[in-house]
Amino acid sequence: MIRLFNDYNALSVTHRAWLLMFRGRELDDALVTELRLKRGDRVLLFQDEGEDDEWEGVLDFGPANAPASDIEAVWYVQL
Repeated sequence: MIRLFNDYNALSVTHRAWLLMFRGRELDDALVTELRLKRGDRVLLFQDEGEDDEWEGVLDFGPANAPASDIEAVWYVQL
C-alpha cells in the first residue's frame, strides 16, 4: 500500500484529503500513471514522518468539495 503525504488541516467537509504528495511531488495524472495507481486503490495518508498517526482511505478522482470548491476535479483520498 502506498503512503501519501497530506495536510490533515486541509480535509474537505466530506472528509476528502485532496492535497496529496508523494516524495515531494504533487499527485497529478502523470504521477498516478507513473505509480500505476487507479481509482479504488487503498492508500495510507500521513502528515509527519516518524509519527504513528496514519489514516487509510480510498483513492478517487472528482471534485475536492469545500473548502476547495473552486477546483473542478482532483485526485483525492476518501477517508
